[in-house]
Amino acid sequence: MKSNLKMTGIIVFTMIIGFGFVSCGENDEFSSNSENDSLNGIWETSLGWQVTFSGDRAVLSAVGTPSPLIIDAVNKGMVKLGDQIWRNVKRTGDLTWSGEQLRVQYYTTSPNVAIGTNWTTGTFIMGADGQTLDAQYTGDYTRSSYSLNGVWETSVGWQVTFSGSTGVLSAVGSPSPLILDAINKGMVKIGDPIWRNVTSTGILTWSGEQLRVQYYTTSPNVAISINWTTGTFIMGTNGQILDAQYTGGYNRRR
Repeated sequence: MKSNLKMTGIIVFTMIIGFGFVSCGENDEFSSNSENDSLNGIWETSLGWQVTFSGDRAVLSAVGTPSPLIIDAVNKGMVKLGDQIWRNVKRTGDLTWSGEQLRVQYYTTSPNVAIGTNWTTGTFIMGADGQTLDAQYTGDYTRSSYSLNGVWETSVGWQVTFSGSTGVLSAVGSPSPLILDAINKGMVKIGDPIWRNVTSTGILTWSGEQLRVQYYTTSPNVAISINWTTGTFIMGTNGQILDAQYTGGYNRRR
């Protein structure tokens, strides 16, 4: 019986919609003094997939909203935050690089089902302004500043999903008795904005209004109303942790 694996293209390698590579170093033949001529930093697709470059490799730093195939690979643990997505990246010209990219394998008969991963050599071309990148197999990326966009989670499973200037409640987890009381009373529910009017105040800092539950000090677990309070947020330099005033620490989920 004819095999329906590989080489003939019956198995296709789909990029892990992310890419990753970095310039080789200052001693490189093609090195430049311009910061825009380096791959180092965070790059993002239009779907929110982020890769962070450092040295000759890049790691996955945010998942965003990838294709069904990539979601399946993530759910199966084949790909996760912090994994290398590009490796052995070398500069080949003023605005070009070559390296190995992690790609997801699948059968053409089941294009949304991940069956494994492998490394494939690919090339990358940067735009003259240093802000765009065309990666072979995976398409276009834009140089990104640190972004709040994505899903953030506390240690008790409370999740907030950021998009633009708003963060909405996307999972409750195991909240405190006060928050649980507010939920039971319908003051807070999944899909409600939790943060609004959020604006960047620096590379790793933001300010915005946060929804807070009010209570009497004599009954600290009884919710009486909600209000909006201005608060600040500080992101860790790895882009994976967030310290929110009043509510404490969050970890980037994707």
